[in-house]
Amino acid sequence: MIRLFFTAILILCCTFYGQSKTDKSEIDSLKIIVSSDAADSSIIKAYHFLAHHYSNFDSTWSYDSALYFIDRSIEIMKKSGLEDMTSYPYVRKFQLFQDLHEYEKALDEILKYLELSQKYNKINWEADALSEIMGLFDFLKDSIRSEEYAKKLIDLIDQMDSKKLKADCYNYLGTHYKEINLTDKALEYHNKSLELRIENGNRKGAAYSYNNIGIVYKNIGRYDEALKYYFKSLEIKEDLKDTRGCSGSNINIANVMLLSKKFSEGIPFVNKGIALAKESNADNFLLVGYEVLYELEKGRGNFKSALEALENHIELDAVVHDQEVAKQAKELERKYEAEKRLHELKILKQKQEINDLELDKQEKDIEQQRNIIIFFIVGSILFGVLVVFLVINRNQKSRMNLVLQQQNAEIQIQKEETELQKSIVEQKNKEITDSIAYAKKIQSAILPPKSKIDALLNEYFVLYLPKDIVAGDFYWVETLNHVTYVAVADCTGHGVPGALVSVVCSNMLSKTLVEEKIHEPGKILDRTRELVIEYFERGEELIKDGMDISLLAIHKGNENEIERIEFSGANSSILIVEPGMDGDEMIEVKGDKQPVGKYKDSHPFTNQRIEPVKGAMIYLFTDGFQDQFGGEHKGGKKLKSKNFHRLLHSYHQFHVSEQPEKLKAALYKWQGDLEQVDDICVIGIKIK
Repeated sequence: MIRLFFTAILILCCTFYGQSKTDKSEIDSLKIIVSSDAADSSIIKAYHFLAHHYSNFDSTWSYDSALYFIDRSIEIMKKSGLEDMTSYPYVRKFQLFQDLHEYEKALDEILKYLELSQKYNKINWEADALSEIMGLFDFLKDSIRSEEYAKKLIDLIDQMDSKKLKADCYNYLGTHYKEINLTDKALEYHNKSLELRIENGNRKGAAYSYNNIGIVYKNIGRYDEALKYYFKSLEIKEDLKDTRGCSGSNINIANVMLLSKKFSEGIPFVNKGIALAKESNADNFLLVGYEVLYELEKGRGNFKSALEALENHIELDAVVHDQEVAKQAKELERKYEAEKRLHELKILKQKQEINDLELDKQEKDIEQQRNIIIFFIVGSILFGVLVVFLVINRNQKSRMNLVLQQQNAEIQIQKEETELQKSIVEQKNKEITDSIAYAKKIQSAILPPKSKIDALLNEYFVLYLPKDIVAGDFYWVETLNHVTYVAVADCTGHGVPGALVSVVCSNMLSKTLVEEKIHEPGKILDRTRELVIEYFERGEELIKDGMDISLLAIHKGNENEIERIEFSGANSSILIVEPGMDGDEMIEVKGDKQPVGKYKDSHPFTNQRIEPVKGAMIYLFTDGFQDQFGGEHKGGKKLKSKNFHRLLHSYHQFHVSEQPEKLKAALYKWQGDLEQVDDICVIGIKIK
């Protein structure tokens, strides 16, 4: 009876707080099953249907309800000896915690699933668990632990009889090695997956294997190979009438043509991809499509169409951002409601304790009255005294209640005033935060997209850590006449003022290079300084804002090898670490001691030539890293440029994908509990 009572209470709560597309009569039938004496296997399946139903809710209570039904099914499976009946509850619980961004709980659940698969010798479960754990660590950027589980999965494949399962595992491994930039292994496992899928007649799987191989070739700059595999994937998806898949393939093809500078050839593919993305409501593909269309139109000089594509991209990005914010708000609401329910249970418990005390008091009063009746005749005098005492006591309680009511009224008024002031402050804070967040979107538009940098630089990394939501630091990458220009700049101030200056300075750099065709770094800075001063002198107030900057011009030959490098800097330098150099032999190339902006002793910027050495690392950086306070000294002290240069030297032999994480780890260790003092931007480029 107790079990049925609590089950009924839970079902009533779930019914009240959520609704689903599933037919209500079906849900009611499932709820009757879990409350009945049906077979355990039937009850378990009913719980799984209910968990699936509530996990698809757009409701504050949905995840709590889904997790409850999953836990109930697992409990019955254990008691009934049916732990290996189905993998659904274990995998679904892991996925729900992933959706809630509670990654430690997600990892704990999938490790339990792995242990269970090994206990019952279920190879397909074990492969599923290892793949999910590997993918989770890849997402968390923990390459050491993800590789540990990848090796376990490789060892397990030899024990598999199912070709489909083998093909899926090879595909997971290919994606894993692509994520950690081991290209040869990524191609090896994606090709193994492709062979098995073709052998099994799995055309849809083969289409996505072709697509994955194309991505790997695109990432390493082998664009012709990438196109060959993208077209094979597209051919199958068109035959299968996979609208969403065709959208992604067309956009992928257009992106490779962008990287190959075949701007006009890429237009039909990106337009078709965008149309199919709209048809299949694939907002993620549509967002990428507009970005690729913008770059293609800009590349062929059609700036009006490029602007239209950029506006569509920004508008859709805002919608997606708002949806994500709404999702996060739902999650906060869910946590708030859970805490509220716990609080309500605590209050109910307190009320129950009070009721128990009152019942006890009533029983004592009844016993007292019984004694008074028995001894009424002989105790009439005592009874009279007692009546007087009760009247006095009641009057005292009335006076105390009146005082308490007045105090409660005053407290309520103060509470309402406090809540009103809190509401006003929260609204103002929200308006300010929303404005700054939108400013971040605007500023992000001036930063070059990763796809563009990938097309222009072979091996590089970008470490960009704004102090606030928006930043005064920015990085800039452009190309003109087969010369790649890379810059790292630190504008006056940080936060919103610095961001405004960064937008102006970035646009002036682009105008000087792209529109006025000035190609020498020193002359680019000379002309940019003129434009910046001219821009800030338009108003009546004198503004001396500007920027410190390091600017490289990288000249490449026919074999895509770097032939020479030119450098010019404003209050900035670059650091070069060649193979075999120790910590004291690093080359620091200093720029001119003047900013790009108003300066009383200004002179033309110096253009310096640097001979490239194969395998060397070139670092461009602002002063935010070296100016960070930290260490064991009370109140902290600056890291300083000498220690920062030593850090760069100590990490220069690592792969460029690992260097930014190691720099961040060193920064956070030095910083400790202190706040970040300035924006930080570091770019590292390896000479091939």
